[in-house]
Amino acid sequence: MVYAATSLSGAFYLFYSNKLDDPEKKEAFDRSYGAFLFISGLVAIYLALNMITTWPIDIPNTPLYLYNQQFGEPYLMFGIIATASGYALYHKYDVRPITYFAFVVGIFLLRYGINFLQFGLTRVLPLAATIYLTAALGALISVFWAHLSEDKPTKMYLGYLLILLLFISGATTLFVGFTAVEGHVTEALAR
Repeated sequence: MVYAATSLSGAFYLFYSNKLDDPEKKEAFDRSYGAFLFISGLVAIYLALNMITTWPIDIPNTPLYLYNQQFGEPYLMFGIIATASGYALYHKYDVRPITYFAFVVGIFLLRYGINFLQFGLTRVLPLAATIYLTAALGALISVFWAHLSEDKPTKMYLGYLLILLLFISGATTLFVGFTAVEGHVTEALAR
């Protein structure tokens, strides 16, 4: 839920912040979204650390760390990127250095996304892969987008591509999250 809310609001933030011409309104909007991003990132870090260290997924004949790694580590990286980005936006710091880290994380997210398809790690393979692969592509292009000057048409096109990738990743996560809640409860009650 945290990832879905943050990704969807990130798409809205990128879309709406480009429409703001008034520097004071833009600064207030950046600070507000920065506070939200910082808090959601901290929540994601906490949940990811909990998942990585204590969350035993009970799947027969499967090493438990596989799923803790597949879900927990990318979520932890997301939390770190969100927290750092939120802090930077709130304090009016340059977010470009964060995109270097996001780029490297994007390379690993590609591998994680391929893992779903290659090893059949979930029941909804295309959807799980979509979440990871769209997030990976967004992370990879963020570094190029962040370093282009505002007057370049390429920055505008990459910005719209980032919005689209964030929206697809967030909306897919929202859909999978709702269906997974029912599926997990049904499985637990059937035991």
